[in-house]
Amino acid sequence: MATIDGGSGGGGDKKGMDDARVKDIAGRLQKAKADLAAAKSDADAAAQRLHSAWHGPDATRFQGQWKKESNNIDQCVLDVTAMVKSLNADIAEQRAASN
Repeated sequence: MATIDGGSGGGGDKKGMDDARVKDIAGRLQKAKADLAAAKSDADAAAQRLHSAWHGPDATRFQGQWKKESNNIDQCVLDVTAMVKSLNADIAEQRAASN
């Protein structure tokens, strides 16, 4: 299975952290989070425009479904934020232990 850094994820027997690589991956996750938040904002704006162009029960159903999915995307953004924060804390801990 491929990993975010393009590796195989298999690793090796080596233990520990390559803090520079992990910092790079944390930066990639941070960018992905920002991209996701921006895409969600664009989709919210499109859903709002759709609201004024489409009326009736199908439109109401769609808007309700979008609200649910929109909330799921918000949660995903929060989860990735927490992952980045955790990685950065792990990097700081690794650097402190290495000194």
